[in-house]
Amino acid sequence: MPIVIFAISQHVNAQGDSSVLKVTLDNDIGLAEETMFDDVISTAQQTGVDLILLELNTPGGTVDSVTEIMIKFANSPIPVFTWISVGGVAWSGGTYLLMASQLAGMASGATIGSCQPVGNDGQPITDSKHINAVVSLMVEHAKLHNRNETLAEDFITENTNVGAVDGLNNHVIEFIANSVSSLLAQLNNYSLVWNQTGGENYTTLVETSSGVSFTGSLIANFTELAIESADITEYNPSISYYFIRFITNPMVVSIFLTIGSFGLIIGLTTTNTHLDEIVGGIALVIGLIGVGIIGIAVGAIILFVIGLAFFIAEIEYDVGFNGSLAIGGGVCIAIASLFIIPSENYWTEPGFLLGAKWAAFGISVAFIAFFSLIAIKVLQTKYLKSDLDVDQLVGSQGYVKKELKPEGQVIVKAEQWSAIAVEGTWPIHEGKDIEVVKVDGLRLIVKPIKD
Repeated sequence: MPIVIFAISQHVNAQGDSSVLKVTLDNDIGLAEETMFDDVISTAQQTGVDLILLELNTPGGTVDSVTEIMIKFANSPIPVFTWISVGGVAWSGGTYLLMASQLAGMASGATIGSCQPVGNDGQPITDSKHINAVVSLMVEHAKLHNRNETLAEDFITENTNVGAVDGLNNHVIEFIANSVSSLLAQLNNYSLVWNQTGGENYTTLVETSSGVSFTGSLIANFTELAIESADITEYNPSISYYFIRFITNPMVVSIFLTIGSFGLIIGLTTTNTHLDEIVGGIALVIGLIGVGIIGIAVGAIILFVIGLAFFIAEIEYDVGFNGSLAIGGGVCIAIASLFIIPSENYWTEPGFLLGAKWAAFGISVAFIAFFSLIAIKVLQTKYLKSDLDVDQLVGSQGYVKKELKPEGQVIVKAEQWSAIAVEGTWPIHEGKDIEVVKVDGLRLIVKPIKD
């Protein structure tokens, strides 16, 4: 399986002025983690760190997300060092990420392996098409970083597991360390370089603490960087990460899809404030994003467009929504803003991106609050109307304020009412005189008064 590699740029930080971005991943790997690593690599580039240190403890993850993260690691302009902490595991998808990292280490009691893929039914996948694909993926990444290709294959075909000592002796990791400080102290003696053999490019570590010369293209000289004294910054995932992780939870996905389906069915088959279909539509889109049918970027655009359309419809079409469309629009835009992940190619300050995201979210919340207030006032007005003996309105006359086709708005006894035209009499145009023939709850059923 071919892997596209972009040259990792050599860092030019002054000696002793090095920095490390430390990322902790202590759960399964999915769509949220895939998008998180876009932000991790972007943040690392923009802040000029010399190393991304991933502390990993995971039972595995989805094939699609793990594969995407492996590609991100391979193409990262900043070296990625994956470390399994004391007693931690990097089973299945975690081992794939470790093998895709430029540098790898384990602590005492850590374990990696058991990489045979498993189907949705929980049973191991055995067909050669899938097995050969993931074996090729694992082996190519092992080859890329000068690691044991045979053991890389055995992780999948034999479900082999190894600890730290076996991992080091069999050349699938480069370091054993029980703490970050010990890890960086060991790394301080080495440089990471590109080498080439038989037309194949691969990364390798060479000892530079003693001043020994080396061949190959330098990626990072950790001795000159004094990496053991580096400033370590903990990466804190954004609210986007936690939101995406929440909506991709299988239980949450099923709830959203159920609410979405029933909301649309109930809303489209009953006459009400249209709240059911609004909630149902939003829930359905979120559910489809969570299940992976709609991508995050596409889903964010869809929600934003729906939100904008709801606002326009609320303003332009006065057909009894009473603020519900505008509230739904605000919710859509607020949710869409939570999906915003800074692009790797979007060169600006991380603080600006964070500010822009919160600004969009804040504006959406303000819209929700504003139109919620309007909706409350409308409902209060309706409750006041309900205190009247509305049956006395039968036979009363008024005029059309908003064209009835068949629903619209009328003015009767100096008050505005939602109304529907008697079947066969619509459309009834604005300004046309009407007569109330029946009252259905708080809605009037009217007919035109013949000239």
